[in-house]
Amino acid sequence: MGDTFINNGVIKAGSYFNNHFANRPGGQNSWSEERRNYWNNWSQQHSSALNGFSQHREQRWNEIHDFREKRRDAWQQHSDAWRDWRKDVWDYRADRANEIRNSIRDGHDHWFTPDWWHGCGWWYGGNININLNPWWWWQPVIWPGYWVIYGSVLPEPIVYDYGTDIVMESNDVYIDGEQLDSAADYRQQALALANPSDVPPPPAPIDAKDASIIPLGVWALVQQEKGDAIMFYQLSMTREGLITGGYYNVLTGESAPVTGSVDKKSQRVAWHTGEKGNSVVECNLYGLTKDQTACFVHFGTSQTQEWLLVRLPDPDLPESPISVPSAQPRATPAR
Repeated sequence: MGDTFINNGVIKAGSYFNNHFANRPGGQNSWSEERRNYWNNWSQQHSSALNGFSQHREQRWNEIHDFREKRRDAWQQHSDAWRDWRKDVWDYRADRANEIRNSIRDGHDHWFTPDWWHGCGWWYGGNININLNPWWWWQPVIWPGYWVIYGSVLPEPIVYDYGTDIVMESNDVYIDGEQLDSAADYRQQALALANPSDVPPPPAPIDAKDASIIPLGVWALVQQEKGDAIMFYQLSMTREGLITGGYYNVLTGESAPVTGSVDKKSQRVAWHTGEKGNSVVECNLYGLTKDQTACFVHFGTSQTQEWLLVRLPDPDLPESPISVPSAQPRATPAR
């Protein structure tokens, strides 16, 4: 929980990480104390909601799960009951995301800093700019930031939610209750997106004004119902629509590069870690501007599960709390 993860041993003299604090009042000690105080206050302010979620998790989960299993008619018709259920799903995810943030708290000192990148063992890039904030990779993106891949004409976001608007049932994929594709074909499309022919570059900007690579933030990939966060992704995107970044598993210590791409028309995003593989994470482009977003995890072309991506707040900005809305904007899904 929080400060039990802090490892001051990585903040050593002469490191990029330590250099970040060189000209700041109080240095690293002041920063650590500010973060610890921020998260203690945040946890106290949210203690009632966090405790309530823990106590009623199973009941809430069963209710939203049972509705989907038994009320397919309401889903297809988009009835008032379905709309209420969808809001319940979003509220559950928001509370689940807050639970994850509270469990991590100030425990991510060293993740995805220049030192982390240089020491990860699989990327030997020498072009990390030590004058950049070492948490450049944590910065969120807003929709206008996607002009990089679209040029002068930025389309409207295509908004669809995995698990409510778009679902898999048996061997088919449905959007808004209408059959879109076979599940196998849909998964194959995701695999193709996650394995582009062009290898993306490391997620390192040349300088602070470099817009050729934009950060998409750092995310925990967790099961929606319950469980700890152990898998983390730093995601960035190039102007060509390639997804790049890093993966880190805090339980095993495993790290690996991230490779993927964006379908600019449908705005589907998919990526995998390490060598070319069949385990793929899929979400939508607009979802990566939010604080949490549901996603599909495809295991080859035979199985798909619904998971949750939870954005983690920038560890360098304890004074800027992350906002967690209970609902999301709605638009017409891609077909």
